Amino acid sequence: MTLIDLVKLIRNDGFKQNRARVKVCQEIFMMKLAMSYYKDSVLFKGGTIMYQLSKEIRRSTEDVDIDLIRLSITDQNLVKVLNQIGSIDTGNGISFTVVKDQISALKHESYEGKRVILLFKDKSDNTLKLKLDIGIHTNYQIRQSSILFDLISSDEGIELLANPVEQMIVEKTSSFIGFGILSTRMKDLYDIFYLISNFKYSKIMIIDIVEALFINTKKIKSLNQYVDMMEDLLQSDMLINNMERSDNWTGSDISLIISKLNSFFRSLLD
Repeated sequence: MTLIDLVKLIRNDGFKQNRARVKVCQEIFMMKLAMSYYKDSVLFKGGTIMYQLSKEIRRSTEDVDIDLIRLSITDQNLVKVLNQIGSIDTGNGISFTVVKDQISALKHESYEGKRVILLFKDKSDNTLKLKLDIGIHTNYQIRQSSILFDLISSDEGIELLANPVEQMIVEKTSSFIGFGILSTRMKDLYDIFYLISNFKYSKIMIIDIVEALFINTKKIKSLNQYVDMMEDLLQSDMLINNMERSDNWTGSDISLIISKLNSFFRSLLD
């Protein structure tokens, strides 16, 4: 199949044109990665996981967020690794390569990484691009999970490494711990609400991750401070107004979301 054929296939599943193009690239990247030597060296995170866990209710992301495990993110090594993955034959004649002159430094709140653009090309010279945000996995004390990603373009799912639910929950509070009421990431609160409402999680593991990400790094002094900060935010009229103006993809009432989040954070001290 050509890239155009795959875009049409995914559009038939309800995707708009631009998102269908991104989805095609995401799925090809996952299929090639699953067949590669680097399968256990790439860890998926962020919106790509949320889209899968929410059974496609939460909209798909425009890029892919990954961390590399024990691999260098120098420009030279990223080109080498990603081009090797991109050259793997999955039977559709589509390959991808790194656009070398578009590698850029990437700085998030909690880590520095690289942004890479992958150029996908089929045998008919049709092309598509995918943005890949790459960090380095350093939290080896956190046990990682694997997720079975459903693919529209394939009859079989693909199992790949991903952050556990507990880590996602804690990391989605990072912006609020760092910026307080000035944070604009209301979607992270909706994501946390969905995760705690629909998945089993270990409270002990969540507390351990809070300690690893916030207490040991001296961003906060204690678990009590963490809980107090989140509860204070959730009682703020400004935050509630911001939530009401943002995309509530869960479909649940704001008051219910606030109540459940408050109960969740308070339970960490029980």
